Amino acid sequence: KDNHITGYNYVGTVASLNMGLIQNCTNYADVTATNFSAGGICGLMVNGTGTVKNCKNTGNVKAMTYASGICGGSQSGSSVTSYGYLIKNCSNSGDISTTNGLGSAGIAGSYSGAVKDCTNYGIVQHPVAAGGLAGVNDGTISGGSMQNSMGSQQENYRYLGGIAGINNGSITNAAPAAGVTIRGGTNIGGAAGYNTGTIRLTEAAGRVEGITAVGGVAGYNVGTIVGNGVGSKAAVQVSGTSQVGGIAGVNGTTGRISTRSIDEKI
Repeated sequence: KDNHITGYNYVGTVASLNMGLIQNCTNYADVTATNFSAGGICGLMVNGTGTVKNCKNTGNVKAMTYASGICGGSQSGSSVTSYGYLIKNCSNSGDISTTNGLGSAGIAGSYSGAVKDCTNYGIVQHPVAAGGLAGVNDGTISGGSMQNSMGSQQENYRYLGGIAGINNGSITNAAPAAGVTIRGGTNIGGAAGYNTGTIRLTEAAGRVEGITAVGGVAGYNVGTIVGNGVGSKAAVQVSGTSQVGGIAGVNGTTGRISTRSIDEKI
């Protein structure tokens, strides 16, 4: 307890690089990567495999790029043929920040695996591509929530979401809590700031406050947003200067929003 772990790249308290199983761990130490990818539990998942289960982080995590409460991120690209990364039943209550303002998140920074039933209670500090659970989500997020407000209603705060700053994968029934406010400048959303993937929600709540392209679910949508079952509803209070929408601030030419099961309440 009260230790501080510092390194250049891929810094974590339990492991720098994880390809195996880490479970039932709690971290109290602060973590700093002076360059890339810091996590409260592990710095980076690699080689398409690695699991973190039932872990908690209470330490503050800081990096130049990609800082998060559980895992800084995951390896992707042509060298990775399959993605079996998993973060499950984990929580963060530490403060998360990046010095260049890119990729802060409560659970995983830039991530290509599965996040299941995880919760962030900590402060996420960021100007660009930051989220309550993931900074950039290229995998799947299911269940879980963001329990703390984030952001600042300024022009330089961009691509911020209550769950993912940028969602290229899928988000299912993961949303900010009712009392949470997501604030930013451009492309600000309750679930994702910028969505190219799929968002399925039974209910969305809280507040979203931005300037341009501000939405209760996604700030800018070029993917798919659907109500996850009969009775789904978006009860989000949304405010901004221009391009403000109850579900999406901007729904692009490839954007698809199902209104059959979403009962919009603004």
